[in-house]
Amino acid sequence: MGAPPPTQSPHNRLRHYIIMTTVVLAGLFVILLFNNQSGGVGITSAVVENVRNSSIIQGISNARGPTEANLELERIIPSANDIEFLLLSSAIPQLAKETRIETLTIIFNDLATPITVNEDKLELNGLSEVTLELAGFYGNLAIDERQFSLDGIAKKFEVNGISLSSTNEIKISFTRLNYQKTIINGAEFKDLEFVSGEGSIQVGNRLKYGFESGQIITIYNYVGDLSINKALPAVDLNSTIEESGAQLQGFAKGLDVANGALNLNLR
Repeated sequence: MGAPPPTQSPHNRLRHYIIMTTVVLAGLFVILLFNNQSGGVGITSAVVENVRNSSIIQGISNARGPTEANLELERIIPSANDIEFLLLSSAIPQLAKETRIETLTIIFNDLATPITVNEDKLELNGLSEVTLELAGFYGNLAIDERQFSLDGIAKKFEVNGISLSSTNEIKISFTRLNYQKTIINGAEFKDLEFVSGEGSIQVGNRLKYGFESGQIITIYNYVGDLSINKALPAVDLNSTIEESGAQLQGFAKGLDVANGALNLNLR
């Protein structure tokens, strides 16, 4: 009978596994390094596509935005002496401000405008409508009756109900996005000034003041909500955001309405 075939010792098998593991890890490192140095959409980008009517989102990593410690915008804290009010306007205000926002929702079907997330392009393929939601946002925003621009960081990012997460803050930026509707909750603006459409201001249970189009409205140290609907402008003073251009509801240190010979000043 022939001698039995030699067998590998446990020590040789262990060395073989270590070598193979090292080779695999080295290969993954090279792939990730190449991806991070390339200019296109890579492994770390967020990709949204429509596959059999379901959205597939690949996670975001390697956030490169500023941290909370770098933020210098002074917080606005409501006090008992602040004015609580509800403002409706048939015209959408033009705003370009630095702000903090608790939650922000934008509904749009503009898939041509680039949206960058952690410096990678967000791909939105085959979607008829997009609902983009942010939480814990800090940065700059610009809104008018046609477009929405945004540049800052957020703690949470969601597209059509699917969350994208990161161990660090998520940097997001887009310019001149054609939107349909936006809902902003818990926003802080040091001051707001815009030209109104027809509308009204309700101050608690004390005062309801109607104003015509073209009034200059100034709001100081505002904390509250802002809702804008482009699709259904109206001038009914009893309308809701579903029927009006813009709605602000919150608290402010002061509010002025310049109406020709008659000015309304609330403090």
